Amino acid sequence: MSRQNLALAGVGLLVLLALAFLGWAALRPLPTSPAAITPQVDATPPPTVAPPPTALPDATTSSVVATELYTVTLPEGWQWTTQAWTGDAPVTASVTPVVIAWPAGSSFETSLTRLSIATLPRQALSLERYLLDVNEVFSSTAGVDVLDARVVTDLRHDGLPVAFIRYIMPASGGEVSGRQAATFDASGTHLLIVTLVNHADSEESERLFRTLVGALNMPTIYASGE
Repeated sequence: MSRQNLALAGVGLLVLLALAFLGWAALRPLPTSPAAITPQVDATPPPTVAPPPTALPDATTSSVVATELYTVTLPEGWQWTTQAWTGDAPVTASVTPVVIAWPAGSSFETSLTRLSIATLPRQALSLERYLLDVNEVFSSTAGVDVLDARVVTDLRHDGLPVAFIRYIMPASGGEVSGRQAATFDASGTHLLIVTLVNHADSEESERLFRTLVGALNMPTIYASGE
């Protein structure tokens, strides 16, 4: 395999690692109330209880998410925070934290609708190559069914191309529907990956995804993916 192909494969793996926490949250069963414990007459020590998972940073209800690469306006009533990058980040380039968002009234883990926006260095990756790599990984993963995978020009408000993937995967409460859009920032040096996960696929999910991707604001300077 050539050095260029190795670099492209590495970028694809980083993208999947960065978004793995979304799949983990979708597949993780909701917490249940602990069963009542009958008191014992002997002095048996209590069982060891695992510490709770690390809490997410405090969420904000500000509707505007602003970073150096983009801004996006969330629907009314949503909240968001940042999540540390998962996996091994490139040592020679900056990888930003992942922005995660969900409708207010629930936590990220219990919400039926979850959004993430990840950014990472492009490293000469084209949208077509990204689409092929991710589609190949999804298609070879047991239980994941890719329903659509293509480059489109009707998602960004400026009409620039986006690699779009729609898929379903199994979860404890039934199938999970996922939509992902990958596009470039203004300079063409970073890849932006927007992923929306729902526990039900519907026209409303499609409209929400289009609204969120269309709300991304970046300068119109653009470097092609070729």
